[in-house]
Amino acid sequence: MAHLKRYVWVPVAAIILGNAIYLIFVSGPVLTCVCGLVIAATLFWMREKHQVFYGATEVLGGLFILAQGYPKGRGAFNSAFSDGFQTFQWSVVLISTLGAVYIMVRGFDNIKRGWLGSG
Repeated sequence: MAHLKRYVWVPVAAIILGNAIYLIFVSGPVLTCVCGLVIAATLFWMREKHQVFYGATEVLGGLFILAQGYPKGRGAFNSAFSDGFQTFQWSVVLISTLGAVYIMVRGFDNIKRGWLGSG
């Protein structure tokens, strides 16, 4: 039972984050800012108290950014074929890739520090 109490924060944090993210999609600018602060505070708390889990969320976030950003800037045929080719934008590809990789490096660093107890 004590082992379960140790991880009760996981579903609580997931509920807080899930609700705040949902509200961002359906609310106006003021509530979006409030929800952003709630998300930031929850993630900060996770980083302070449960660094390995926080690091894992960073790695997953970086992978999500890579997957979602993959088609951006890579060029392709236009679906209507009226504009010809869409141009390859190397800066967009590079910036989104480097940003995602940086987030994942920070995640791995947090995981390492959490496991070693130095954070």
